[in-house]
Amino acid sequence: MGAATMESLLPAGCISTDSTHQTAGLRDACCYSDKHHLPLRRIYMNYKIWIFIMALSLFALPRQSTAAPRPLIDDIQIRQLMQVPERTMRIAKDPRDRSLYLQTASGDIFNIYMLPPDAEIAPLVARGEMDSDSGNFSWTQFNLEGDIPAGVPIEAIRDVAKAGSLSDTNPVNSKLYLLNADDNTIMVLPRTVVASAPEIGFAFLRALYIDDTGIFYVIRDVERARSPFAKRLYSSADHGLNDTQGLAIGPDGTMYVGGNRRQGDTNIITIVKGVLDPATGQRSWSTLARTEPIPRGDVGAFNHFHPAVAVDHAGRFVYVNSGSRTEHGELAEMNGQFPDLREAPLSSAILRVPTDGEELLIPAEAEALAASGFYFSDGHRNAFDLTIGPEGELFATENGPDWDMSDEINWVREGHHYGFPWRMGEYDNPQRFPDYDPSQDPLLQNNSWAKQNNLFYNDPTFPPPPVERFAEPILNLGPDANSYRALDGQIIDGSDNGKATFTLTAHSSPLGLVFDSDMAMAPPFKGSGFVLRIGGSIASLINPFADPDQDLLQLELEKTPDGENYQARVRRLVAGFDSPIDAEIIDNRIFVVEWGDTRGLWEITLPKNIATAVEEEAVAVLPTDAVLMQNYPNPFNPNTTIEYRVDAFVAVEVAIFDALGQKVRTLIAAEQAPGLYRLQWDGRTDMGLEAASGVYMYRLIAGSQRETRRLTLIK
Repeated sequence: MGAATMESLLPAGCISTDSTHQTAGLRDACCYSDKHHLPLRRIYMNYKIWIFIMALSLFALPRQSTAAPRPLIDDIQIRQLMQVPERTMRIAKDPRDRSLYLQTASGDIFNIYMLPPDAEIAPLVARGEMDSDSGNFSWTQFNLEGDIPAGVPIEAIRDVAKAGSLSDTNPVNSKLYLLNADDNTIMVLPRTVVASAPEIGFAFLRALYIDDTGIFYVIRDVERARSPFAKRLYSSADHGLNDTQGLAIGPDGTMYVGGNRRQGDTNIITIVKGVLDPATGQRSWSTLARTEPIPRGDVGAFNHFHPAVAVDHAGRFVYVNSGSRTEHGELAEMNGQFPDLREAPLSSAILRVPTDGEELLIPAEAEALAASGFYFSDGHRNAFDLTIGPEGELFATENGPDWDMSDEINWVREGHHYGFPWRMGEYDNPQRFPDYDPSQDPLLQNNSWAKQNNLFYNDPTFPPPPVERFAEPILNLGPDANSYRALDGQIIDGSDNGKATFTLTAHSSPLGLVFDSDMAMAPPFKGSGFVLRIGGSIASLINPFADPDQDLLQLELEKTPDGENYQARVRRLVAGFDSPIDAEIIDNRIFVVEWGDTRGLWEITLPKNIATAVEEEAVAVLPTDAVLMQNYPNPFNPNTTIEYRVDAFVAVEVAIFDALGQKVRTLIAAEQAPGLYRLQWDGRTDMGLEAASGVYMYRLIAGSQRETRRLTLIK
């Protein structure tokens, strides 16, 4: 998990998942009952105080998702983690510690704070005694389910915890105190903060009780403590882009953001990088590369400037989708500004940029672009998602035009041309042929936007193809997402006649492609790819196929017999999303982000791989030496780097412990391949609290090996 300041643990700019404390607090502000055994002195509340508490209660009240994803096969578990910020387009994983980040289309980047699945959250109560002279508190904690200190009014505390009471009156000074669960503080009117989470000892405060002697009791909200939340780390003010479409994180933690800058009737694709300083924990943002201006097309919706980005496993190159400027290769002259222009040299391409560059300029002229070394492949209509596979290969998901041909998933190789706009899916673009009559085209739907606006027409000047042979999309062997329209107009399920399709049913709009690169899943999911379809939510008017989408698919990939392509058995796993737009994977869990009104972040858990006896024996004969290095800097404030090496594929855990041996923070707990790894600790606990100054131990467990070292946090 990344760093967060306690002062803004759940303020504006953070997205929480729970409103129970808010509604319960509003209810509790209005009435008390004798069954809670609360004195009558707590009933009184004047109108201004009631209004103030109501405002607190309704602050940033989140909407709950109405989507209902459901598994289509056994052994798949689904749960909603949280609601994501509006206009969230991307989710990305930091490969160092597997923390997750969200990116919105307007440039905001959020860190998702999420506990490990097996983390235990105790129902703690903080007991605070106020010094009558200074007003300062002395806090201690105890477990509501453990040994209760003598003299604690436990039943009253349990009742208040159940009710979620957010206010109480101190009988010693007759003042009303309010608990603000949004920013984890206790305040006295008018708005004076008297205690906050770092002093209390934990965040996620649920309820407040003050006993007859003036002792404060604050109860932890266990449910909220377990619930993920997102904190905004960066915005367009940091990296300079306010139209962002791509996010990737390299092996060293560097962030790469793909975005657009409009310049008149042209577009400049820009890639910025945020390099992390291990000593300070701060990122330094700079421009990695930008294109020369790319002419925009006539129709805004068909300017597919969605610069998805992917960084290779070694962190040497970033791949960028430029996107096409036309629907299917028609003339797009922008009112005569760009005569005879269809696709530009810089459009419909995938570019490759070295990550160590600064202020690189990608030329727009064809010969200069070809000689620049940035040009990787061509013929991509809209490679909305780019992904690096288990073997370091690049894959792209693409959505097709308003014509009924398959939406492609491509294995992208350097120097290959993938057909657009001359060929899409299985079929040649009919507009390239001189006798084309769109009124007789069986694959063109009358209610499509492109047909109604005359973008399909007889086009005798359509240029000849630039190559003799185009690279083909991955083949879909079925049984799912493989319907297609034949040239006679019939819609056919490829499973009915054994035909392989190129790749998914038309108008599926695939995106969110991820791979089980760590082989963490049990068969038949082990090593598979997984892809989302946003489909009908954006193409319902032009989708005549009786093929449900807005789902998660499994791709069991294998090379074709000639080794020139991949083919996949495709199976639907989960249905019922609300416009799923991106996905990320950690071990056997797939995280899905929705673009729709419900904006859910869903965790899809598939069966985990259990090593067979043969696999265990194979691992056992490998050397299992592991080395834990001394952290640097040491002493440190606020961040330090921990390096370690493992020489075999083993289960690894790196954790921080305090002087009493209590686990403070788990930095990673996962299976890892041999290699050198770096983690950062930001001086915070798993709950996001600032750890106190002092000496801590950090421990590496790698298989059967354990190694522990000391580090010192100073403030």
